[in-house]
Amino acid sequence: MRKKVLIVAPGFVPPWSEGRKNFILDLAPPLSKYWDVEALSADYGKKFLPGEWPVKTECVSCHNRFFQLPALHWALRKKLSAQNKPDAVLHFPFGTFDGLRGAANKWSMGVVDRMARSGGLPCLTILYAVTKGDPAALSKKVGLLAASGGRGWDGPVVNIGINLERTPLVRKRENTKKLLFMAGLSENKRSQFNNILYVRGLIDILKIGERLAVHGFTLTIAAPIFQCGERREELSGLLKKMAPSLKVNIDTLVDINKAFNGHCIYLFPFRENHARFVPTSVLEAMAAGIPLIASDLPMMDLIFDSNPHCGKRFAARDSEALLEAILDRTNNWEQTARDAELASVHARRFWDINNSAKQIVDIIVTEGR
Repeated sequence: MRKKVLIVAPGFVPPWSEGRKNFILDLAPPLSKYWDVEALSADYGKKFLPGEWPVKTECVSCHNRFFQLPALHWALRKKLSAQNKPDAVLHFPFGTFDGLRGAANKWSMGVVDRMARSGGLPCLTILYAVTKGDPAALSKKVGLLAASGGRGWDGPVVNIGINLERTPLVRKRENTKKLLFMAGLSENKRSQFNNILYVRGLIDILKIGERLAVHGFTLTIAAPIFQCGERREELSGLLKKMAPSLKVNIDTLVDINKAFNGHCIYLFPFRENHARFVPTSVLEAMAAGIPLIASDLPMMDLIFDSNPHCGKRFAARDSEALLEAILDRTNNWEQTARDAELASVHARRFWDINNSAKQIVDIIVTEGR
């Protein structure tokens, strides 16, 4: 009889636009080669239909965010006391570990781990990202923790992988001067809009918007948050103020394959370093073969150290350096296209989601007893 693994992940709900959610979705099929896979989640303020999940999922709905984690624990307790309880638990917590939210997430990590282990089950806590915090310190909260490889982490490694079946190669690499910026945030909150500007770096593109227009560039801003009228108005007002001459397309129904095929360079101007973060969109861009320009934050070293052709880097928060990088890549297009092709070959070998699944299985088998 096949064993069953339960994925526990708060906020694992549509839309499927954020990296942690998509990583879990992409993991389910390769993990299903080894185990039967189900997921358990909790969210607030919404009711969901079973068909909204590509993976067999139970989602508990609660009234507000303060009850989200307790609701998840309550549902997990029921799962673990059922006759057909799982044989192992994979926990994907939120990645914020500072302030009140961080304290809640640390507490929840410990609760999920203790509940699973008190029932005699191995529990592997997997960090998709850590905005602020130390993975080594977090590992003391649980029995078994895994994070992406690279400097500063000596524990079990689960590298963030991507589903290559959903990431076909771009059809042509042409210097169309069409630039692409993407963000997966979707909630109608001013804080998320500010995150797109000042954490994910859209503000640095807007600062050079007028000069990009002079050089013949256009820009697509792709993010589901701009389906919300208030956020779209804020963005439109900022564009009129900072870059009135730049032709900008706002895409709210983000299809990465169409986006990559319709543009010549993907911009990833992240401004704030995270303790651990391997951006899914960067891996997808590399695998698709679209040229990449990314900031030089330390969190990106794992990607760029793995292959020198991954893309062009520029000094984070420096819009002038970003403009220089864009002009360098487009003025030397033949080399840019060759680098993108080599990056694609590397990404498809090294960052395959099947590798991530195998790492998880190996950890559970060897260390999860």
